[in-house]
Amino acid sequence: TEDSPQPEDGPQPASRACPRELDAAFSAWAGAGFSGSIAVATGERFDCLAAYGLADDATATPNTASTVFDIGSITKAFTAAAIYHLVDDGRLAIDDRAGALLPELRGPVREATVRQLLLHTSGLNGTHGNDTQPMSREAALAAIGELELVGAPGQRYLYSNAGYTLLALIVDKVSGASYRDYMASRILPLPDGRRAGGFWAGQPAAPGPRAVGYLEGGGTG
Repeated sequence: TEDSPQPEDGPQPASRACPRELDAAFSAWAGAGFSGSIAVATGERFDCLAAYGLADDATATPNTASTVFDIGSITKAFTAAAIYHLVDDGRLAIDDRAGALLPELRGPVREATVRQLLLHTSGLNGTHGNDTQPMSREAALAAIGELELVGAPGQRYLYSNAGYTLLALIVDKVSGASYRDYMASRILPLPDGRRAGGFWAGQPAAPGPRAVGYLEGGGTG
């Protein structure tokens, strides 16, 4: 997803000057290497909306209040919100087992509960695929089912991308809609009709100029 609450059409948000003290602090932070946008709001009113650094080093394109950023693993928070929406709607229970919700799933992770997947205590270790390589539902289920567990579900904490992929597949299965459609219709809409982001590749995509993502070890991603 992209963390950029912007209108579908019409003008993009304009920068609103930050108080002098905040601007000085953010500018110093930018001087130390920060590159991004800042939003400080009271209720629905922006008190400070500004940007620092470059969206693209190669072209020296500056960040603006309209720049769209890839939020990476913060997507997990949106996936968790979708799960809790389905719990509130009575479509699943927090202690349902993954294998009961996804009958085609194989392997020891079938015994992990939704709660354990949310808390990274399912026992899943390793990764089921490359972050940037698309994978079909069937391929993802097969790859995750082949992963060994470091222990029985619930025994220990271990951060897991595969666990949240399973949660996304559960949203896809239980909601009766695709994960993207459910996110677009239930999680991303804002009260005023705007949408709080979208998907980096595919639809719905958030409008606006995109920042290039730079990896800590060099390169882009």
